[in-house]
Amino acid sequence: MKIVPDIPFLVKPNKQQEERKAPAEFHFVGAENKVRGHILFSYNTKTGEWKQAPLRREAQIGIDGQPVFKTIVAKEPDCIYIQALNLANAKKRLARIGQSL
Repeated sequence: MKIVPDIPFLVKPNKQQEERKAPAEFHFVGAENKVRGHILFSYNTKTGEWKQAPLRREAQIGIDGQPVFKTIVAKEPDCIYIQALNLANAKKRLARIGQSL
């Protein structure tokens, strides 16, 4: 009697393994410098809701011993972030972006 080892390309994976989906992940898309006097708005593409984006400010100690501040946006799923002077201008910018998409 011959014993044949399992060859990986001949073994079929289970259906359960094929149907598994990777969890949703956030990826770095880009960075934008803060413009003085502007507000960061978030637009939820599923609900159509506009709101001011929640920001978190962190402080770290630099090499020279002075504090270095960094502002971080709390990212939410299905949201687009737009920096504008007011809500009306943010809507105009989204319309401009939507035409080019």
